[in-house]
Amino acid sequence: LSRLFKLGRLESEADLLKIALPLLDGLEHMHDTGFIHRDIKPPNIYVRLDGSPVLLDFGSARFAIGGQTKTLTSLVSPGFAPYEQYNTETGKQGPWTDIYGLGATLYAGINRGRGPMDAIVRGHARIEGKTDPMEPAVEIGKGRYSEAFLRAIDAALGFTPGERPQTVAEWKNQFPTAEKTQPSTRTKPRSQADIPTVVDEERQTPTMARKQGTTKWLLVGLIVAGIAVGIYFLQPWKSATTSAPEQQTTEAEQQQIVQEAVRRALEAEAQRKQQEEQARLVREAEAKKDQEEQERLAAQKAKEQARLEQERARAAKAEADRHKQQRIEDLLTEADKALAASRLSSPAGNNAMEYLQSVLKLDADNLRARQGIGRVQSRYLELAESAGKQGEWSKAEFYINKADAIEPGAEAVFVAKEKLARQQAEAEKERIKLAELERNRIEEEKKRIEEAKRRAEQKAILERKLPIALVNYGETKKGSVDFVSGKLKFVFKLSLTQLDIDDDIDLVTSVVDKSFFSDKEYVEKSVTLCQSNPISMIFGIIFDHWRGGPTGDFIVTGFDCTTKQYTKNKYTVVYDRSGSKWGPSWKKAITSFISDTDIFNKTRKTYKGN
Repeated sequence: LSRLFKLGRLESEADLLKIALPLLDGLEHMHDTGFIHRDIKPPNIYVRLDGSPVLLDFGSARFAIGGQTKTLTSLVSPGFAPYEQYNTETGKQGPWTDIYGLGATLYAGINRGRGPMDAIVRGHARIEGKTDPMEPAVEIGKGRYSEAFLRAIDAALGFTPGERPQTVAEWKNQFPTAEKTQPSTRTKPRSQADIPTVVDEERQTPTMARKQGTTKWLLVGLIVAGIAVGIYFLQPWKSATTSAPEQQTTEAEQQQIVQEAVRRALEAEAQRKQQEEQARLVREAEAKKDQEEQERLAAQKAKEQARLEQERARAAKAEADRHKQQRIEDLLTEADKALAASRLSSPAGNNAMEYLQSVLKLDADNLRARQGIGRVQSRYLELAESAGKQGEWSKAEFYINKADAIEPGAEAVFVAKEKLARQQAEAEKERIKLAELERNRIEEEKKRIEEAKRRAEQKAILERKLPIALVNYGETKKGSVDFVSGKLKFVFKLSLTQLDIDDDIDLVTSVVDKSFFSDKEYVEKSVTLCQSNPISMIFGIIFDHWRGGPTGDFIVTGFDCTTKQYTKNKYTVVYDRSGSKWGPSWKKAITSFISDTDIFNKTRKTYKGN
């Protein structure tokens, strides 16, 4: 029992009563026969497999016969032995001594295996006038056990014998059970004939069988233990109340009574064992037969149940498959509609990808769904290609990423990315080329505008200056400045009689000094002049007016139009005066003029010659 307490197997009030009440029945009968156990504690109580308790170790028991008394041992178990057991005056011991031990055992049951305070410690406290140091059961078990049960335990643990119930019957009435046993009316121990014999427990009522069986085997244990250790006939605990005639029983008669009781107990024990064995065999055979029949029926029932379950499962599976296939068909139909409407992956809840992925959740190997996903990917790649042709690169990349998310690393997606990259590179080149052309066009247009502006300014200045330059030549002097075919043209006429070489040079140099013709090609009557060559302009004008304006092609050489530098003494005038008598003299006159004229310093020397 102590081990069960430690394991927490017996903690409820009902469990403890199942142990206590049978032991009380046995102790009551044992006390009636004159025995007291004197060492009741958890280690001395054995609980059988059927839950019934057996009281062991009668080494400290006392048997009262005649006028002499001796105890089998004088051992004391601290905490479970009352104060009187520590006293050599055995006459103070009786049923109340065993009641204390069983009460202490129940105290340990409600206190997780820990027994009450040792009686010696309690006694010292009393001697010193202090309060009893033992915590009452009503405090320890408060809230977990009934108050009546706890008060019964505290009653059994009264310090002095007078504070405890005097008999087992009296104590039993304090327990909270519907079957309270009335105090015994017997006034003397039962004789040998009163010792119960072995009976068929199955024929007794459960209550009577439990009570008689428990009492019987407690008595048998007591007697056998007495034989094992040697029985000494001592003064009974009831000696204080035994009448004088009863005390005259001889020792021989007492010994004979005990021997007869032992014999009958051994015979009863043997008979009990035989009957128990026979009953056990019958029970086992019947139990085996019942178990086999139950197993057969259970197997048959399980088999039938399994068959029914299989049929229901097949029917349920067929119905589920039908619903599943119908659901797949509906999803594929919706996916086709979404593809046709270009709802590839949006809006949420109504697009082709969601429908197709739902199909794959129902059927991972569905071919139509996988083909549909491939079509969605192809559609995205087509949209990407179309966007790329339009130069919508962000949109094209968006569509390619959508296709890549459907099947990452697909070859078609890789090819589309490469193609888009090439298109972007080519478009960038074309953009750069067009931008360069546009810049060039803008620059040319800017130059054209600036040139037109400069020409207009030159023309305006020339037109404004020329009349002023020619005003000294009279009313017949006329001149104009104009652009003909993109070339500046300077035209004026002078009367032959009014022409003076020096004046002409003054006129021309005054115009040239202003650089009105800088960087321009001067054209006058088929005379081709080098750009930015003032000499050409001077001689062109001179030949145009000298001697009535001879005609011909004149080119003044010796001027580098690129560097705009002159080479002195290397000016040559080439002209053609077909049929003219003046031809040879022209060359002489012009060469002489160039030699005598310092164009670089803008100074003029007097012309000498014809």
